[in-house]
Amino acid sequence: MRYELLGETPTHGQWKWERERALRAVENYDRFVKEGEGRSLVEYWRDLGGEHEFIRKSATGTVENWFSPSDDKVGDTVWDDVQAYENRKEYATQKHEELLDRIVNWLSKPGDLVADFFAGSGTTGAVAEKLGRRWIMCDLSRWAIHVTRKRLLGIEKCKPFEVLNLGKYERKYWQGVTFGEGQKEKVKRQNGDQQWAIFQYIAFILKLYGAEPLAGMQHLHGK
Repeated sequence: MRYELLGETPTHGQWKWERERALRAVENYDRFVKEGEGRSLVEYWRDLGGEHEFIRKSATGTVENWFSPSDDKVGDTVWDDVQAYENRKEYATQKHEELLDRIVNWLSKPGDLVADFFAGSGTTGAVAEKLGRRWIMCDLSRWAIHVTRKRLLGIEKCKPFEVLNLGKYERKYWQGVTFGEGQKEKVKRQNGDQQWAIFQYIAFILKLYGAEPLAGMQHLHGK
């Protein structure tokens, strides 16, 4: 990649393209100089179908590649071209779907799992559903769960989903939690097999994280 081009051979670094491609680009620019007929290089490039490449000497005498114009632009960290919040809200901090559409599209592909542990109005889940992503949403607020559920059901052809609740029986259980057989039978007598299945699931998650059950807390189950 170090060869003579327009009288210059690099001693450090290298040319961008291999020799044959670079020489074609030099010829293209020479042809533009002869045939441009007052057109700018951009106009000439477009008239030729927008596929030609050019290499030329700049005004300072250095060899440079000419880069064609593009409609793409580098994204900024300040997104002032999308809406952040909805004008009409069912929830106080309701984000605009346009914002979440950009985030979910950017960071995932169809079939991926998207999780939002502060679901609020459910914008993340609604956008994920529309974009063909799987999703999990969590929130402590009953109103948030209601708004989210209603919103999802309003999406055409929304796939089936479950609403799982952690209620007062689970909190009561965790105030004196152990996983012995005696506790198991007591819980099953009081709450039935379904509640015990939830407790087993929580125990399973704690085991995965190597955590110990935590008593006396409403919303924290282990440490």
